[in-house]
Amino acid sequence: MCVLKRSFYTVLLILPFVFSLAGAIRSSVILHILSFALLIAAVKLIPAFRYHENIWMFIMTAYSTVPLNLSLIFIGVSYIFSSSDNGMIRLSADIFSYFLLISSEEMIMAGITRRIAPKQKVMTVG
Repeated sequence: MCVLKRSFYTVLLILPFVFSLAGAIRSSVILHILSFALLIAAVKLIPAFRYHENIWMFIMTAYSTVPLNLSLIFIGVSYIFSSSDNGMIRLSADIFSYFLLISSEEMIMAGITRRIAPKQKVMTVG
């Protein structure tokens, strides 16, 4: 039974990324929404994350939203800078857009995490 639980938690860690990747490949909004729902479920259900949900949500959001962010950047920046011949401007816009998206997603997910798990242990560095 313990092995079954451990493999369930492992699958729960990987599923948000898989759904986000599938959503980016198929351009499906529903799969992206499912990815965020699975992200919240994973952080809430895995016992090792208890009382440290905020930091784990931060970590899991960082890796599981990469496909969504890249697809949004390629669609949005390509549309905005389609007439630009300068590759450096386009690369700078891509990088800026990526960091803008990831930081806004991190803030939104942190707010959701504080609502679903208000009790957090104080973390210290060092």
